[in-house]
Amino acid sequence: AGMPGKSRILYLNGEAYLDVARDESRPFSVITDRMNVSVLGTSFDVDAYQNEDCQSVVLVSGRVKVGSECLDGEYVMSPNQKFSITRSEIADVRTVNPEDYVCWTTNLLKFKRSDIADVLRRLARHYNAEFSCDESVRGLSITGTMDISGDCGNALENLSIVSGISYREERDGVYVITMESR
Repeated sequence: AGMPGKSRILYLNGEAYLDVARDESRPFSVITDRMNVSVLGTSFDVDAYQNEDCQSVVLVSGRVKVGSECLDGEYVMSPNQKFSITRSEIADVRTVNPEDYVCWTTNLLKFKRSDIADVLRRLARHYNAEFSCDESVRGLSITGTMDISGDCGNALENLSIVSGISYREERDGVYVITMESR
């Protein structure tokens, strides 16, 4: 969608995949509570939930500059890089496969040795659901690609097949996760 004015600014609390048309006369910026991402023309993902410890930018193509009050200047990213910054202002840049971070735009989630709590947090966002885990599930590690095009029950059923978890829906959108049989 078009954005009127001399500059294009998006204030973000959440996650967004953006494919920005180049327009040097009208710069595009994404502003979060910890980062300012300046863009000319590019494709990238910003993961910036205010309530989480880490925020990140993954660059698919083009170039972006990332600035923060805790950085000395700005960092210019190249494709296949992930810039992360924690609440305690620790910044990190690493090389990644961008597809692992933008696959949610095609109804897939990829996990590599991810804690079950991280997997359930991503599912909670996608399905607007709540999960509570008993102690038997804590620390469970998940690796794989999950299809999230169906409903939450489908995703949990697939997760139960590969991980051995059990789940029950206590009320609409609220699930209890255990290692016990259903």
